[in-house]
Amino acid sequence: MPSCNGALPNSGLDVENGECSALPDPGPCTSANKTKWYYDQTAKSCKSFQYTGCGGNSNNYATKELCEDRCADRKTCDDQQAPLQDENFNIVDCSSKSCPQSYTCKRGRALSICCPTFSVATASSLMAQNAAGTCAMPKDRGTCDKFELKFFYNKDIGECKYFFYSGCGGNSNNFKELAECQRLCGKRELPETWFRHSLYTSQHSLWNFLEASTTQQTHESTSLNIPPPSSFTSLFAQRRTTVGQLEP
Repeated sequence: MPSCNGALPNSGLDVENGECSALPDPGPCTSANKTKWYYDQTAKSCKSFQYTGCGGNSNNYATKELCEDRCADRKTCDDQQAPLQDENFNIVDCSSKSCPQSYTCKRGRALSICCPTFSVATASSLMAQNAAGTCAMPKDRGTCDKFELKFFYNKDIGECKYFFYSGCGGNSNNFKELAECQRLCGKRELPETWFRHSLYTSQHSLWNFLEASTTQQTHESTSLNIPPPSSFTSLFAQRRTTVGQLEP
């Protein structure tokens, strides 16, 4: 009879001698049926069947994962991750040797493979958590005196906007490209007319900001080499295809 983990450890039937090729056998009992799993040799996959609770054969597993670990011809890891490969791009077989650190051996009927212990699902979950924290941070220009065009996510309006980064300090809500900000935090399409208005107001807002900065540093104004407002027109025009959404 199958053990509590769904297999017949002392049956004498191993993978090569029919454990994974036997037809599903519900057994002779009359108790309530339980969902178990067997390996379908034709379909090359594990399928469910109803087991009565006694008898049957060794092609009987409590979960799909146990069935796949024992019988499936593994060529991919969970979450469709790629298994470990050697320098010749051949899949490393861990049937007779252990996997390196950060990998675990997933045993199959014909091939056992080394799979990453850090799953894609786990990585995606952590990335989502990190993204949520980053995208909620306020705009932070930093503490230096440069004017680098960057982008941040404005959570109040749900859009990626531009800002001028000082070159040091700040926080992680700071992206080099608009597409990078949109990919991590989100994107909302805006009409072309909005962009034209934003482009116009942004140029003048930028000039007013720079002019105010030089007023406070009159003796250092020449070292800033600030161009006239007209030159910013070409700057923003060149960034037309990547900036998209600007903040006045």
